[in-house]
Amino acid sequence: MKEEALSVNYAGTFIGVNQKSAHVTIYNIDELSPGFNFSEQHIIKLTPDKKIEWVTSRICDHANGTLEPCAEKNTALCPLHGWKLDLEKLHYTNVNVKKGTLNFDVSNNTINVEEYDTYLQLPDDLYKQQKEQEIDIRFIAHASLLFKCGDINIVTDPWLKGPCFLNAWWHKPAPSNDALKQLLNADLLYISHNHPDHMHEESLLYLYEHRPDIPIVIPDFKTKSTETPLKNIGFKNIIPLAFNQIFQVGKHKIFISILKSGDFRDDSGLYISYGKKQAVITVDSSALNHYHLPKNIDFLATSFAAGASGHPWTFDHYNHDKKLEITSKRHKSVKLSILKYILACKPRSYMPYAGYFSEDAPRDQFIKKNNKKNSPHDIKQLIEPEHPEIVFIDPTITDHIRIDSSIITSNTNIERADHIASETIDQYLSYENFPDIALFFQKLMEYFEHCKYTDELILYLIPCDCDFSQLDHGLIINFSGSCKPEKLTSDEINKRYETDAITQRQLLIKVRAKLLWQVINHQKSWEELSIGFHCRIHRKPDVYNSDFWYHFSNIYIK
Repeated sequence: MKEEALSVNYAGTFIGVNQKSAHVTIYNIDELSPGFNFSEQHIIKLTPDKKIEWVTSRICDHANGTLEPCAEKNTALCPLHGWKLDLEKLHYTNVNVKKGTLNFDVSNNTINVEEYDTYLQLPDDLYKQQKEQEIDIRFIAHASLLFKCGDINIVTDPWLKGPCFLNAWWHKPAPSNDALKQLLNADLLYISHNHPDHMHEESLLYLYEHRPDIPIVIPDFKTKSTETPLKNIGFKNIIPLAFNQIFQVGKHKIFISILKSGDFRDDSGLYISYGKKQAVITVDSSALNHYHLPKNIDFLATSFAAGASGHPWTFDHYNHDKKLEITSKRHKSVKLSILKYILACKPRSYMPYAGYFSEDAPRDQFIKKNNKKNSPHDIKQLIEPEHPEIVFIDPTITDHIRIDSSIITSNTNIERADHIASETIDQYLSYENFPDIALFFQKLMEYFEHCKYTDELILYLIPCDCDFSQLDHGLIINFSGSCKPEKLTSDEINKRYETDAITQRQLLIKVRAKLLWQVINHQKSWEELSIGFHCRIHRKPDVYNSDFWYHFSNIYIK
């Protein structure tokens, strides 16, 4: 038991440094047409008299996909998740995000698109306080790292026992055999967001039983989507930190900052500085802080696997070839993001993390077979030819790194299993329960009646067995009306989805009833269902219904 909890105190604000990039893209105006022009990297809008109105990047602001011209007039579409950009307003139509423009100048009938590198820097007064020190970093499991800064142990995102996403994700490899010991020895915990592979209830209940007063730093999300579940467990020493501010850990010369993901989602990353050594972990964030990050750091860890989504393999309106195409594009998109992080941070060492799981439950073998992921070796082959100066750390081989004036990696030989035993999986699956069917539908209808959500969206919800065989009945919920659910037979719901002539968007979700019960009964996030592959989804039109998923994953939760 730790005798005294650490304090975390405001210490300052990053200095933002703008540096003109050496990269300039040149376009000949004679080769462009009035309207919207798509080049390999940019979208350029010309007026009817061929004046340049704006230039923007073709990179989608969600997951780094490439925006493509859409059949719908004046619209671009990202094929990864269906984000749709209104090119007249430069605003995404299905999510409240505006797309930024780029600086350019025009001379000699050419457009010169200049891009700037913006990076963060510790204020001089904080940097000068630092003396040369070592940081030890241990890979514990998945997204859980241990940063040992002198006598202070900081642990991140502890999913350290059992499965997550309602028995869908299983560790591969398993946590180190001393994982729970390392958790209990932590002086400070960082939790990045509310996904259960980062804020894992079973692991946190174990921690609360032994260390109820442990200080936990979290992002200060407006929705309280991370804070509220931690309070419900019983933790009292929860410390929400404002984004991009610098905080000192106790009286130690350890400085941390939480950075926001570059999109609308509740996600974050962490910066740590100790002894003139700097580390950044991006967690699952898309374009963390818009890639405006500290430069010339010592350690960078990013997600890499590209398999942490129900899209596209749980979406029934895509055929198999389309799903393969989307998966391939996603792999390339994640690799592009990694290269962008490396360019932004210029790290001395790099570790792929937050992607070590497998869909090992027998009912998810279709997903396991098809939901291919990038491997650490894939990422090593991506980075080493372009950046041979970076020390690449595969945590499945070398799970310990010591950073001093030079970088030394060493295998700690901490024992861990390669995967979770099938007996353990069967045991967890046996705990799943389902109530009397009348009680289930009573609770389900009450759940939507009290959801306080409005949208031009109709949800067609069909509960199913674990193999997606439909139960007899389901619900239709019109969120543009009273949200009072309409109970119908499953066959009637399917027919209504196909034949309803309406202007609202339509979302058909077939969902495993046992897992839906867990979500509505405990008011959990609906991303437990979608990321856990417990749904089969069809949508009209094929666009991401971001407000729906955000509300039922970050707002209407406990």
